Amino acid sequence: MTSSNVGYRTKYYSKFIGLAAVLTAVCAPAVLQRPAAAQDLDLQRRKIDLVAPPYVHPHDQATTDGPKIVEFRIVVMEKEMVVDDMGTKLQAMTFNGSIPAP
Repeated sequence: MTSSNVGYRTKYYSKFIGLAAVLTAVCAPAVLQRPAAAQDLDLQRRKIDLVAPPYVHPHDQATTDGPKIVEFRIVVMEKEMVVDDMGTKLQAMTFNGSIPAP
């Protein structure tokens, strides 16, 4: 290996390491910043009780409120259901005991 090759490699690696250091310094804060959890946000909370389809919970078509956290509780369960007047049954994945999901 000639001394000119060693000098070239050293120069190349030092540029690479310098670039890697700059990218790390610039990108690390954005990558390492964790998203805000719902518990950390100072937002109004609203719990909604869902109703069976085809009905819908009380709501406004358009809101004038600011951001808020809306909580729904959906229980998913598999159960046998009768699907027609002849008594045909099937195992269905239900949401709050109904199909379709609320």
